[in-house]
Amino acid sequence: MSEEVEPTTSSESTSSTEIAASTEDVSSTEPTVSDTPNPFDEQIATIQKLMPGMAKELEKITSYTAEILQETEEKPINQIRQVIATLTAKKVIKLLVKTLKIEGSGGMPVYNGSRRRTLGGIFFFLAQRWVDPKYRIIIWPEMFPTHATINWADRIPLIKEAVKEVGQANIPRLILIGRPGKVIEKGKVVLTTMQPKPQPKSLPKGLPMLPEEPTTPYILYIGSKQWRKVKDSLSNKNDELIVEGYPAFNPQLKAITVFAIKTSTKLIEESRRAKQRMEVPAVTATT
Repeated sequence: MSEEVEPTTSSESTSSTEIAASTEDVSSTEPTVSDTPNPFDEQIATIQKLMPGMAKELEKITSYTAEILQETEEKPINQIRQVIATLTAKKVIKLLVKTLKIEGSGGMPVYNGSRRRTLGGIFFFLAQRWVDPKYRIIIWPEMFPTHATINWADRIPLIKEAVKEVGQANIPRLILIGRPGKVIEKGKVVLTTMQPKPQPKSLPKGLPMLPEEPTTPYILYIGSKQWRKVKDSLSNKNDELIVEGYPAFNPQLKAITVFAIKTSTKLIEESRRAKQRMEVPAVTATT
């Protein structure tokens, strides 16, 4: 059983400063690998010969790596799979070779020095420094906690439980802000589209990080009367359309349709607020 998750005592926990950025230049806290003959040299040669041929077979390379690391439990094997999925085959081979070289040179102690790490423990110690930071919190949520109380990948069972008792929304509305795409004017209706930008850098505390997947496009239906009020303003490339409307999912197009009830732009709203400020009468002090 590996110690991929260190005890949380102060002497053994991993601080953020000890975790290097995603790179092959591993931390100075790692032991120096000796140039003397290593008892794992023959196994290392086999790994370097066999593993390149498994590069596109995730389950095969996962099983092979788990066997070398003597990991048999589901959790560490799944973490091995995730590490392999986030690194290139070349890096995985280097990571495994580095693990065996360290073990053959005397091993690596845990943070408080009370014992040596297992092969799996060495592998995960190195992997935590080689894997991109955005994947660390997914593979090792116990060691790299975030503000999220659930991971995005864990949402399905929770949703299935939640939909057993569905609530009722009072006419949901959606507000979109951004530059419209190609505009099609047809009779009394204007049709355009918007594509959401990548996920925000931060979310309210407790929410899971959004997945890095293609976002759902929006199809906007705007009355021609409302469109005429914003059309000229939007000719300014620095302006942005503001639409509030009723959303409806379109399964055929795999998009969200928005029927606009209010339409404006950022520059129009700024102008309106500036005008309101000027109309506010000055308050004079009385004695």
